[in-house]
Amino acid sequence: MRNTEKKNMQRKLDELKRITGLSFSLDLPDTTDLPEAEAEETESYLLHQLDSLIASYKEVNSKEAIYKKWITGDLETHELIHTAKRLHVSLSDPRAVFLVESKETMNNSVMAILKHAFPDTSHVWLVPMSSCQLAIVYTFTEEVSEETLDSTAYLVMDLLNTEALIQVNVAFSAVTGHLNQLPDAYQEASLALNVGRIFYPGQYVYPYNKLGIGRLIYGLSKERCSAYLQEVIGTDSPSFFQPETVHVINCFLDNNLNIAETTRRLHMHRNTLIYRLEQIQKETGLDIRQFHDAMTIKTVLFVFNYMKNL
Repeated sequence: MRNTEKKNMQRKLDELKRITGLSFSLDLPDTTDLPEAEAEETESYLLHQLDSLIASYKEVNSKEAIYKKWITGDLETHELIHTAKRLHVSLSDPRAVFLVESKETMNNSVMAILKHAFPDTSHVWLVPMSSCQLAIVYTFTEEVSEETLDSTAYLVMDLLNTEALIQVNVAFSAVTGHLNQLPDAYQEASLALNVGRIFYPGQYVYPYNKLGIGRLIYGLSKERCSAYLQEVIGTDSPSFFQPETVHVINCFLDNNLNIAETTRRLHMHRNTLIYRLEQIQKETGLDIRQFHDAMTIKTVLFVFNYMKNL
């Protein structure tokens, strides 16, 4: 093996020792009797294998990879404590998990924008969970209120809307008191994201503690949902819940069953709205102008949306 290749090989072995703490040696083949082209190919192969080993170790043991294992609970307690000490991370700081999700792939520009907004990498960890989902673990230095969590979520959403030009949904967990509680916080934020996406499509920020009736419905079997719809409106696949009809229903409910305010918001004539509401009553047997029936039809919409997403 030529001196240049030997030096390159030794440099790579030194790099492996630096990042792993382990010493490596290679039993190098004798290439002196091989044709020059074949010898070069063999040496190039060995160097490539060392490069792959170094890159693989760095990827698996990078900060982002370790943070992801902390979040998903893929480490035993002793491993968590060991890696936390190695990265100089406190075990007992208050932390919350924010989950950011987009229908589009979140590229490097998204990470660059968030790193610029949150430059303190010791207190804010950006952890890609998939091509379309990112976890932000926020470490707080003092007691934090729900308003602070909410404003942080809206800050992330507005930032990516305006600078990255992508629409995102953001859910967040309660504040945890210990590093080993991050998996619970991640599950809490995931639940908020799933429930919010299904039951509150007009919203883009989903707090862990404001999921309402969606939390109750989420997780029900398809059979139970079907039985409920059959009982209340006589069918489990109501074809009359078209997007325009649903929009009218939601607008009427959001405006406290006020016909005048709803017509103003929808830019619709009063008689047209009344006709639409009467059609809904004819199809469902529920008079949405009455409070009790209005609440029932709201629940029906929740269950119907959930069944579509099963």
